[in-house]
Amino acid sequence: MPKLLLLRHGQSSFNNESKFCGWIDAPLTDTGREQANNTALLLKTNELTKDIPIHLLVTSRLQRAVCTSNIILEKIGRMDMDEIKTWRLNERHYGSFQGIKKNKILNEVGKEKFVYYRRGYSGCPPECDIESEFYKDTIRIAKFDPELREQPKLVPKCESLEMVINRLTPFWEGTILETLKKDENVLCVTHGSVVRGLLTILYNLTHEEVENLNIPNGMPILIEFDEIFKPKKWIYLEPEKAKIEAELVKHDGLN
Repeated sequence: MPKLLLLRHGQSSFNNESKFCGWIDAPLTDTGREQANNTALLLKTNELTKDIPIHLLVTSRLQRAVCTSNIILEKIGRMDMDEIKTWRLNERHYGSFQGIKKNKILNEVGKEKFVYYRRGYSGCPPECDIESEFYKDTIRIAKFDPELREQPKLVPKCESLEMVINRLTPFWEGTILETLKKDENVLCVTHGSVVRGLLTILYNLTHEEVENLNIPNGMPILIEFDEIFKPKKWIYLEPEKAKIEAELVKHDGLN
């Protein structure tokens, strides 16, 4: 039965600096590149994945995900693979928080609101100033993504997780699921909020469940589907390491 490999990109410079990133096009750090290399090694050697052919790669339009994808494809010898880039797999747009250190926002709004903005299902940061330097990558992506160019009203100024799920669902149904239905396997390299959103769609997670779900960088998840394309339980290829790294994500910005 078909399989979906789901991955949050390797560590970016903004992850390393504990800043809200969103649609800012932050590069990978050396650690992020190592995480991408490690993912490729896992895919080639792990008992659960070493015999799984990957037919399609889908990723966002942000370089931290694209570079992670490229490193993986090169290391597994599949630079020929079909690939789709889409804004619908971009990280959540953090509005006016983008480019700001997380603990600065924490000090300004308090812990309760900070956690709500960062993890709440409906928590939406204030809109970004479209004249600010932190909106320039949003403008560039909108300029070059065919869908956003044709439908500028889709370009976000801020997003909640709920809004991410709404724009992610058509891509899941129209591209990823349709590929799986052809008995082809998909590698999806994306961002933390999108992984949380996709898991919410697939497993009908409650608001409380998804609010407590923390996705570490560079920790591949394997999802297998049954004959009616219902997902079986998701599995981290490095479960113990993923558990430790997820705790670090949970407390990011609260120190």
